[in-house]
Formats: sequence, C-alpha cells, structure tokens
Amino acid sequence: MSLLAPLYLIGATAIALPIILHLIRRRPKSQMTFSSLMFLRPSPPKLTKRSRLDDWPLLLIRALALLLIAIAFARPFLRSSQTTGLRDVGRNVVLMIDTSASMRRAGIPDAVRRHAQTLADQLGADDRISIIAFDSQPRTVVDFQQATAIELAARRQLILDAVDQSPPSWRHTDMAAALMEAADLVTVGLGDDDRPDQTQTLDELDDGIAVPTQVVLISDLQAGADLEALQAFAWPDNVRLDVRLVKPSGSTNASPRLLNRTDATSDLVAVADDAWRIRIANSENADHGNFRLAWGDANAFQRSESEMDIQVPPGQTRVVSMTPPKPGDATLILSGDDDDFDNTFYFVTPEVKRLTLLHVGNAQGPPQQRPGFFLSQVPLANADREVDFRDLSAADSAAIRDVLRTEASADEVTLPLVVLTAPVQSDVADDLQSYVKNGGHVVVAIGPSDDAAQWQQTLESIGDLTGVRISEATVDDYAMWSQIDFRDPLFKPMADPKFNDFSKIRFWSHRELIVDPPAEDSMWKVPCRFDDGQIAIARRTLGKGRLTILTSGWDTEDSQLALSTKFIPLVFAWFEASDTVAADQGNARIVGIPDAAGIVWEAPGIQKSDDGDATVAVNLPASESRTEPLDLAALENLGIPLGKVESATTVAMKDRQLRDVELESEQGLWRMALLIALGLIACETVYSAIRRQVESTEMV
Repeated sequence: MSLLAPLYLIGATAIALPIILHLIRRRPKSQMTFSSLMFLRPSPPKLTKRSRLDDWPLLLIRALALLLIAIAFARPFLRSSQTTGLRDVGRNVVLMIDTSASMRRAGIPDAVRRHAQTLADQLGADDRISIIAFDSQPRTVVDFQQATAIELAARRQLILDAVDQSPPSWRHTDMAAALMEAADLVTVGLGDDDRPDQTQTLDELDDGIAVPTQVVLISDLQAGADLEALQAFAWPDNVRLDVRLVKPSGSTNASPRLLNRTDATSDLVAVADDAWRIRIANSENADHGNFRLAWGDANAFQRSESEMDIQVPPGQTRVVSMTPPKPGDATLILSGDDDDFDNTFYFVTPEVKRLTLLHVGNAQGPPQQRPGFFLSQVPLANADREVDFRDLSAADSAAIRDVLRTEASADEVTLPLVVLTAPVQSDVADDLQSYVKNGGHVVVAIGPSDDAAQWQQTLESIGDLTGVRISEATVDDYAMWSQIDFRDPLFKPMADPKFNDFSKIRFWSHRELIVDPPAEDSMWKVPCRFDDGQIAIARRTLGKGRLTILTSGWDTEDSQLALSTKFIPLVFAWFEASDTVAADQGNARIVGIPDAAGIVWEAPGIQKSDDGDATVAVNLPASESRTEPLDLAALENLGIPLGKVESATTVAMKDRQLRDVELESEQGLWRMALLIALGLIACETVYSAIRRQVESTEMV
C-alpha cells in the first residue's frame, strides 16, 4: 500500500489521547452512607496501580477509529507493479550556436565556450543531443543518431568541438530559420536502435512517459536578428527554449553607411558631389556617443587628414555631410566604439552610365502639348547616369530602326525604355519585339481609336499576340483609375496613404482593349483599371523584357495624368525597372553588377566578380549592426515558451505522482477507511452507554 499524503499519518499520534484519558480518570467506584467521622482516626488512602487500564475494549475501539481517520486523510492506494519502478529516460537537447557576424565582438567567443562547457558538464548518460550552427542559414553539425552512438565523455567533447569548428562568419542572423530547423529536429523519430516505433516523436516513449525536450540557444540575441518567419510558425508543444545570453566586453557599437541622395532604394551608390552624406547609427545600450570618421583605401588604411569628429547619442541615428573621398579611397572607417566588426564600409564609385530614353510619336500639334514633351521634362538623370531623351516621329522608320540596331549591337544596356504614343510600321514593330525579347521595356500609350487598325497591328507584332481589338470607350464626363494594386512595383512607391490618392486625375477618354489570351490570363498583370472596369494598364513578360500597355494617353487631350504629381513616379518606375544599378545578393549588397544573381560573398570588402570584369563593394547588412539585446518577450509573443527544462528523473517522478493521484481517485480507499472509522465511533458510543448503565445499576 502507498500513501498520497503520508504526512497526515502524524495524526495517528492522537491514539495516545484516549490512553492518557484512561490513566488520569480516577473517580471512586461506589458511595456508602456513614455516620459521623469524628471518632475515627485519619488515615490517608492507599494508592493502587494508577497505570492500570480499566477498559481495554473501549481503548482499542477509540484508538482504531483515530488510526483509520488518519489513514483516510493520508489517501491510501494500491500501486501496481508497472508503476512502482522509476525509469530514467534522459533528455532530448538541441544546441543552437549563433555564428553570425555580431558574434565577432570582443568577449563573445570566450563566453560561448563557457556556456558550451557548462552544458557539456550537465549532460547526463541518457541524454541525447543535436547541434545546429546558424547565421543566415542553419547547419546541422551533429544529429541525434551521431551523438547517441558514442559514449558520454565523447558526447561532451563533441559539444566543445562543435564550438571550435563553428567560428563566427560575416553573415547576418536569421533566427527564425534556425529556430524552425531546431523545431523540426525535435519532431522527428530517432534511429532504429533507439526507437522501435518510428511513428513516435522525440517527446514521448513507448510506455507513455514524456521525454523532456529542450532547445538551448547560445547567442548574443542582437535586435537585428530576423524573426519574421516565426509569426506563421507553430512551435512544438512542451518544448522550451533555454536562452544562454552571451555579452561582449563593451556595449557601444556604431556603424557608418553611405547614403545616395537620388535613389531612396539604395544606400550604397556613392554620389559624385561636393559633399557625401553619411548615416551613423549608435546602439541603444551604448555608454557614449563620440566617434570619428575617415576615408581609407581598399585595405581599410585610413587617411588621418580626412578625419571628422561626430557625436551620436545612444539609440539614435545621425546623418552628416563629409568632404568627398580622393582617388584611391574605397572605405569609410569609423572609430571610437567598442566593436569594430562593422566599422568599415566599402564602396565603389560607379562610372557614369549614358542611357537613352526613346519616344516614338506623332509630330502634330504644339510641341508643349505632345506626349514627348512631358516625357522630356522628367528628371531621370542622377549622379550615376546621364539620360539622353530622343523624340522620333513614328513615320521615320529608318531612324527608329537605327536606334534599335545600335542597342542590339551594344555590349551593355544603353536603351532601357522605349515609349510609343503612335502606331509604327510592321518592320519597326518586328524590331521592337526583338528588343523586348532581349531584355528591353516598351511602354505603349494607345491614342484615339481613329488609328485602331494600326494600333492592333502594332500591338500584335510587338507583343506576339493575336486577336487584339481596340475600340473607343464610352465616357460620360470623365473616368478615373480604380482597383489600383499598390503591391505592384509600378504603384508600390506611392502606397503610402499620403500619396495613394488618384481621385484627382481625370481621363477625358480611353480605349477598350481586348487581347488573346485575355488580360485575366496568368501571363498578364493588370495593376490598374478604370472605374468602369476596363483595363487601364496591362503588362506582360515577353522573353527577357516586358511590354506595358496604357489604354489612355497622358497628353492634355486625353487626360490630366501628365499634369499630376503621379506622372513622374510612374515614368521613374518604368525607367528604373529597366536600369538596374545595384543588386542585393544574399548577405552582401553589391554595387555595379546588374546580373549578379546567385553570387554569395563570404566577407565584406572590395571584390572582383567571377569573370573579373567588375569591381564590387560587399558590406554587412545594416541589421547586423543592431547589437542591443533583443527583449525576450518578443520570443514569447511568437509562441515560444522560455525556461530551463527539468531533468528526466524529475519529470518521471512528476509523471508517476500524477498517475498516483489518478489511481488513488479511482480506488477510493479513503472512503472505506472513513466509513469503518465512523462505524467504530458508533460502536464506541453504544458500548460506552451500555457500560455506564451497568455501573449505575451496581451502585444502586
């Protein structure tokens, strides 16, 4: 027999109470009437054995009743042989080691090894371990099968070897990908030698006992870590994350970046102007804000004469102007903080590109009212490109074809955009189709339907289409754009509520466009329609390039588009989409490589492309410089419970206690004990009453 609350047996000491009462109760047995006592000699009474018990049955009944009451409160139950033993099932431990660039800070590598040593010392003989190293991608260093096959001492050494073999890289921190990889490891089966039933998971055994599973994270937990993917991820039940935070020797970290004044989408292209703009960000937990900037060469040797003192308070960002670098300078160097892993920013000054925007239209009407005039007023040139605007008549087929042939024979893109506001001859249309298929971008603004047949032929030839039909739409007063997709690259720059109001742009006329395959087909993208449901803008990919169709013009006879503030962003979007100056390649921002997709750079610096034709500047992502510790509540808000896991023996003991409670509740022995105790109390009452009646009769 086992007891659920054995401390209640202390109440059994109450058995001594009736014994004591029996011993101290010494009243006379009977009374006798007697005359005067004055003639008798005083004589003290003789004491008999006071330890003699008068009524053994009554004492036994009372003591047994008290004992049964104490046992009832102790909650007795009968445990089966299957639940008597205590099995040590070990733990499942997934160790995550952060190897991102921020882990290069002074003092962190030593702290990582100390935490790894502590975890190795805590590893039990039955514990199973898997090790993941991660930066921008998780890498499984040791899986459960490998670790289970070796002895405890070798498993402990395996942890330390994994730390030594996983030094910090230069990549950013994708914490979400690493945590999801760890979650996958704890939700798959072990090998055949350890798990007879492969349908089981790592957190349960074949006898139903839960295996404690824990993910141990050794990281600086810097605020720039990517956690976005965890918002749609379901973390496994009963798996806790034990965060072993490592701290650097110092807390101040600042980083510089170059800003491009003319391109808000890129912060890497240097501007060739009298002053260069620099953005300096200081960490929130910094203890000071005094730093120094200087230009340096490609090997990060700074020029002392270019030094400039700056002050950035903790947790803030400052933008300062600096004298332009001299020839040979390729780095911007910051000094004065505690960590230098992100203090050098590499740059290349791109050669000024000479590009052409070709407009093909009609040479009719006043020049200030032609569509080409409004295009020529858009300031497409910036510090790294010059844009030559050419306005040719649609009737001048020879000149148009000459421009297209020059582009086709060039080694690099010089004609990123062609705009048609008038139909062209079939030979020009065929050349434009070749231009699009080779990577060009043609924007067609369909004019009045008087030229519907010519427009249909032009669109069919350029877009490789069939069954194009164009007709004039019925407009009562004016039409407006609606159903605008602000997720589309064309309208995304204007998605902010301050800029997304198109209700003031009125269109006096527009055309109905029907194409085969229809615009609803997946090969077409329709980012905008008119309020009558007709297509306003349609786009399709053809070969390497794109064809964009507008069913209304922007001249003043067709609409107010050219006079609105939305016209310049739209032209910029068309032009920028065809002129790629910078590319983002994984962990590195690369300048000057429009076709660098797939390149992964292992370290920041001035690098050469694989073919050696281009020089590129590779830098750390700005997020990796946000080194202040992340609030752990951010992980809990994502559904990841934090805390240290209990030992396997403790978990097994708690599991057995829960089973004992369930078993005791089912058996209900305490009720039986309590009923017997109540019966004994009733017997004691009856017995005492009978005995008192007998004693009274004897006295009489």
